[in-house]
Amino acid sequence: DKELASVVENDISCTIPLLLCSAPGHDVSGRVESMARDHDKELASVAMGSAEGFDTAEKMVASASKRGSWVLLKNCHLCTEWLGNTLVKKLHSLGAGTHKDFRLFLTSEINPKLPTGLLRLSDIIVAEAPTGVKASISRFFSRISSDRFDSAIKNRIYLLLAWTHAVIQERLRYIPTGWSEAYEFTEADAIHAIDAIDALIEDAAGGRGNVDLEKIPWDAIRATLCRDVFGGRVTKASDQVILDELVDSVFTAQCFDINFQ
Repeated sequence: DKELASVVENDISCTIPLLLCSAPGHDVSGRVESMARDHDKELASVAMGSAEGFDTAEKMVASASKRGSWVLLKNCHLCTEWLGNTLVKKLHSLGAGTHKDFRLFLTSEINPKLPTGLLRLSDIIVAEAPTGVKASISRFFSRISSDRFDSAIKNRIYLLLAWTHAVIQERLRYIPTGWSEAYEFTEADAIHAIDAIDALIEDAAGGRGNVDLEKIPWDAIRATLCRDVFGGRVTKASDQVILDELVDSVFTAQCFDINFQ
């Protein structure tokens, strides 16, 4: 993301954090993680919202501000009180002793409770997600490192996952017809799904580089997506039926047929 990299290089510093705000369901943390990989920067991240997360965040900021690494605090809309009471004070304390390469990134849903003190101290980007299945698929593949595309079989399954995730996200625009309520499906779900699918395929391959088509664990992949990755956010039985039917229709051995639809 050249625009984000330009902001990091020109608009923020070791004492000015970057706050990335987005609409619910649009997780922008992947943009920061991808940029860190591309620029070979050490990045420590933590999901906020719990006392454990607060302690971890404070330790990360204290360490990184001395070492010159990057820190990413995710979902900061879940801890607005901590931001105002603790983080703002920490930012005020950053001074001449702060390593010049230290950078602090925060992601948050747009929230009126974000403390004014933090907004004044930060450079702010409001990240709007382009809508539509095509845009969602593009974002999906932009977040995957190129070294994962080492198998034609896995590449096809990644495409299935990208399309499925895009449809799940797109249905959120049509509540209560698409889904009965606004489930918090995020782009991070897709990355979780990739990791889970890779693990299942590698297990089926028995340690070999590639898995045979007939050994792809379709049942396990479908169950993981329907019950864990995506299904873990679904609370209504009617929505679970929709999710199951979508995943079952896509993740099937027939997906490798040239005329598969």
